[in-house]
Amino acid sequence: GLVHDIAQALADRGINVDELRTEIMSAPMSGELLFLANAEILVPA
Repeated sequence: GLVHDIAQALADRGINVDELRTEIMSAPMSGELLFLANAEILVPA
């Protein structure tokens, strides 16, 4: 899925996902579904 693809792309670059919060909600005006993701990542120096 989408989260797996993003995590894999980051991992391929040596970036670790430390914390990930996701949410699905309805858009205020259209009612379409929105996917929200908030991540804390660890990037090597």
